[in-house]
Amino acid sequence: MVDRALIFEGSRSIYATISTWTLDRELQDPQAVVALLRDLATGNAATMLAAGMLDAVALYLQPDCLIGIAIYATLAEAFAIGPQTRDQVTARCGTTLRRERRVVGVLFHSLLPDESDLAWRANAPEMYATWVTWRVGPELRSDEALERYIAEGYRHLEPTLRRLGLVDGMVIRYADDEMAVLNLYADPVQGHSGYQEAMSAVTEYAAGHLERVETRTGRAFDLPLLLSRTS
Repeated sequence: MVDRALIFEGSRSIYATISTWTLDRELQDPQAVVALLRDLATGNAATMLAAGMLDAVALYLQPDCLIGIAIYATLAEAFAIGPQTRDQVTARCGTTLRRERRVVGVLFHSLLPDESDLAWRANAPEMYATWVTWRVGPELRSDEALERYIAEGYRHLEPTLRRLGLVDGMVIRYADDEMAVLNLYADPVQGHSGYQEAMSAVTEYAAGHLERVETRTGRAFDLPLLLSRTS
């Protein structure tokens, strides 16, 4: 895991790319998908790191959705690597993966946990995610206003989310009226007794300001998980 304190030191903005892929129907076995993600990480990580990538997380949202989130220090780096990674994935996977969309946005790094909070990820055998996309209301169209609102929401909802097992998260704003929230957990949340409580609290806080577009849950993988372990 990259030391975020070093990434963000002296940086006002940091950027994230979100690449969404659809899996071929014949490749929807979870173990096969994990093997595919490891192959892609092994084949592409060196190129992306050399191009300025600082960190990355991959999501598998069953049955057929893969999302790759990569973090860059500059907007130019985030945009420049896009065609190259698309071509590399196509060369390795052919029609197994079809890219649906790639967007670049601002990562609200003030909302990220301290590096000390992430020590569990060094040995975690698995990670799980919730991925929520939102429509942003007119009064929150500036990055400053939206970041303040989201930060206040996290403070308000933290006890509920911590009981659910929240250990890490990202908020990415990629259009005036669009953003995505990634929350990471050590255990699955779908079916957890506190999950509906948390979702209800989030919905209540967002009312009148944010409109939920989609909520998905699934497996999550960071680069160390994909590159250094085989389980």
